[in-house]
Amino acid sequence: PAIFVYRNPMDIVVSELDWFVRPEHTFSGYLNCCADKSEQLDRLITDSTVMGTIRDRINGFAGWMNFNNVIPVSYEELVGKRGGGSDAEQGDTIWAMQLKLHIPGSPREYGSRLYDPGSATFSKGRIGRHVECFEERHFRLFDVLPQDFMQALGYARGSLNSSKAEALRQRPLVVKE
Repeated sequence: PAIFVYRNPMDIVVSELDWFVRPEHTFSGYLNCCADKSEQLDRLITDSTVMGTIRDRINGFAGWMNFNNVIPVSYEELVGKRGGGSDAEQGDTIWAMQLKLHIPGSPREYGSRLYDPGSATFSKGRIGRHVECFEERHFRLFDVLPQDFMQALGYARGSLNSSKAEALRQRPLVVKE
């Protein structure tokens, strides 16, 4: 079995911006030559020359949602209250994973260790940051892309959470011997 963590693609773009502009990152030169953050977001959404569009990047992994031996879990389910989510949903999600994987312990205890501001890749860790960072034109750039990648993960413009999360949480794990 494997766990596949997915996230709202609009928030992924904002998270990528936080990470990829760091001087130590390979893509920093690609983004730091832009005039401003708005242009960097444009590039992360639509530029197909270096990293591919956000659609390309998501579609490269979205197929994992369909594997019976994969437990898809949304970022929004895991971050709990500290990340703008729900501690109850976090507990339910962790418990569902524990049941599928036959892992003992307290969901609350595991949940207390999931949201780690000390992690090397941590920046803000908040659900819905795209709402604060996107201008209307960034939403339009997203809208122009074929929406198969958004639908595959269960997101739509205006939604912060995946519409597929509950069904995927309840989906049985199938691991063949």
